[in-house]
Amino acid sequence: MLFYYDGHSNEPGIYKILNTHTGRIYIGQAKEFKERWTRGHASSLRNGKHQNSFIQNDFNKCFAELGNDSFLEFHVIEAMPNSIKPERKEREEHWIAKFYDEQKQCYNFKKTVSSNERTCFSLTPEQTIVKRAAKLRGQKRSPEFCQAARERQQGTKHSPERIEINRLSHLGQIPWNTGMTNSPQSGSNHPMFGKHHSEESKQKNSESCKGRIPWNKGKRTANTSVL
Repeated sequence: MLFYYDGHSNEPGIYKILNTHTGRIYIGQAKEFKERWTRGHASSLRNGKHQNSFIQNDFNKCFAELGNDSFLEFHVIEAMPNSIKPERKEREEHWIAKFYDEQKQCYNFKKTVSSNERTCFSLTPEQTIVKRAAKLRGQKRSPEFCQAARERQQGTKHSPERIEINRLSHLGQIPWNTGMTNSPQSGSNHPMFGKHHSEESKQKNSESCKGRIPWNKGKRTANTSVL
């Protein structure tokens, strides 16, 4: 698989996926081009789990015929810095209209991209949701997936805008432990009751905390008195 970000890898905008072997294309929009391609299309196609069955089947056929996946290319066709999703959807429909041909050479299923019109799972999305839920029920994420998720989150911080949204969303809510005299995990109910961390566990906790600045450093507690 080849990708051509043209210096816009971390920007939002409109892209196309080109199958150079068949000449077919797919038009889409992304908040971040590189993320959409590597963790979205490329990963799902290689694992045989792409939501668009047309492009997945065509990919499988070409891969079996050619023995490699270099026939698939990702191209940025319109970078839209600082754009919001409704703006990108409008431009996405504009570009889809240029190539849409009812699944002959264009992988897109529909011209429109509104949530109540668009679907690439099936023509019966309600049944698809039920089937997917039944398939996923009881499954657990692999250790590799969990480790990758932890690494992606390390060092990341919420933006001031996200912090404010979270704060406003909790205004007026009643705390979950209001009226509770004891925590449901206190005393003998706590999973660590009567247990002790191993020396290895203590060492790991110590290493993970090294270099961190305590959250309450420089803060005065509410009951601190000034003499």
